[in-house]
Amino acid sequence: MSAITVPWQSCHICEGEIFKSPKDFINHLRIRHCRKEGGSYICTYGPNSICLKLPLEGVCEKDYETHVSRFHASPSITGHSGENRSEERRVGKECRSRWS
Repeated sequence: MSAITVPWQSCHICEGEIFKSPKDFINHLRIRHCRKEGGSYICTYGPNSICLKLPLEGVCEKDYETHVSRFHASPSITGHSGENRSEERRVGKECRSRWS
């Protein structure tokens, strides 16, 4: 019987990266798979450095942290592929409306 793995135990992009806690994984994502442009955080954890779960223009830091915890570090409803766009559009709405 194989061991059950959780999303935060390894990085799908960086081969051989193993993490001991969700906090370590989230820190890895911020360092290796996140870009900051102006005040926006852009998640690059996905195929071709594009996360399909957030707007391409990015979100504020608080919403980025919520996004990473919800969609990448926790066992998720949608997995890594970004199938559920209605839920992800809700993330970032508060911060984007402040910038508009």
